[in-house]
Parts: sequence; C-alpha cells; structure tokens
Amino acid sequence: MARAAMRDTASVLAATRALDDDLIRRATAAGGEQYSQLLSLAYRQAYAGTILVWVPSRQKQWQFLKEISSDGDISTVDVIFPASPLYALMQPDWLWQLLEPLMAYSNNETNVAYNLPWAPHHLGHYPVCNLPPNKQEQMPLEESGNMLIMLSAIAAAKNTTDFIPDEYWPIMASWAHYVNITAKIPGNQLSTDDFLGPLKNASNLAVKGYVAMGAYAELLRGHGDARGADAFWNEALGYLPYFDAHAFDDSQ
Repeated sequence: MARAAMRDTASVLAATRALDDDLIRRATAAGGEQYSQLLSLAYRQAYAGTILVWVPSRQKQWQFLKEISSDGDISTVDVIFPASPLYALMQPDWLWQLLEPLMAYSNNETNVAYNLPWAPHHLGHYPVCNLPPNKQEQMPLEESGNMLIMLSAIAAAKNTTDFIPDEYWPIMASWAHYVNITAKIPGNQLSTDDFLGPLKNASNLAVKGYVAMGAYAELLRGHGDARGADAFWNEALGYLPYFDAHAFDDSQ
C-alpha cells in the first residue's frame, strides 16, 4: 500500500485537483462564491462521515454512516437522505453501497429478524449493526419515503433499476403500500425533526409520501411494470386536492 501510494501520488493529486476545480466551478456558476464554499465543506463532511468496509460473505463493499452529533446511530436513513443528492450526483454506486445494508437488514439477511412493513430508522449503534426492530426509533412514513426516493434517485442517475436485486422488490412494495395508505392522513408520527416529538398529520410527511409514491412509480416503470407505475402515479396525484384543502388546517 505504501509503495502504491508513493507511485500514484502525482496522478491521484492531479485527479483530486481536477475534481475540486470542476465542482467549485459548477457550484459557483449555480449559486455564487459563498455557495461554492459551503458545498465544498458539505462535500467533504458527507464523504468523511462514511466508512467503507469489505463484506467477505458477499465479496463486495458496503458503506456505513455514523450519526455524529446525537447518540451514535449507524446508517440512520434520515441522515443519509439529506446527503443523498450529492452522492446521487457524484457517485450513485456509493449511495447504493450505503442503502444495501439497510435493504439486507429489512429483508432478513442478517442475524436480526426484521418484521415491520415500513423501512427501518437505523441499524444499531456504531459500529455494531444488531438493532432489533422493537428498539427502532420508528419513523414509518419518513423513512419509507426516504428509501424509495433515494432508490429512485440512484435509478435515475444510472438510467436502470438493474442494480436492485429481485429479492428486494417485495420489501419495496411493502414500503410503497404503507406510504400509500398513510400519506393522505399521516396520523401521529415522528418525522426527522424527532426533537419535536410525534406530530399529528404533519404536512411535510404527507408531501414526502406523495413524492415517494411518484418515486416508486418511476422505479416500477424502470422495472417494466408500466401498469403498476401508472397506478401509483395517479394515486399520488389524486391526493393533491385533499392536501390543498387541508394542508394549513391545524384543527386536525
């Protein structure tokens, strides 16, 4: 490794400088100098907050992300979510490596039996991924929506859904079904703003649900299920009049 590092120093530095220059140029053009500086910091934090591991049993790489400023949760879905646009833009495969452990956990491929119809909140407390489902900080609509949106973002960036193994489509369908039946009237649920406690019929959760239904529709379309895609897309659109009438009604 030391010899390789010495041998490749010049080419690696050239590549990193080229990446820096290109990112700063694009960010400055999009939002000005201050925006480009903020993006530069956010870029580094988003990648530095992850750790790459090798999974011998699968002969592949997985990524994990640690919550730094709370209680050290690992691979928290609503913490990955705000970083996901950057990953999807720069390295969609990196984002998939972050989501795949959550997919495997949800699909009962680990030594923890997961039995919930919605997506998990996190995998455990860093660095151990052994959290039973009844110990989750449950955010059913938040995290199910986040997972479907992020998976759709990867598919859009890669222009394919082939990266999703067949065995994961049933759990995605379970999440999408849960989103569909709760997005119109979310009820009393935690959102990513968990410091506020459960919020009754939060409009932001409803919107996330509608977007997630559209994201799932696009996943189905990419998977060759046009009929299912149209059904979810039209269902989401059908909720909009209700949302327009009730989004600012704080009596419910």
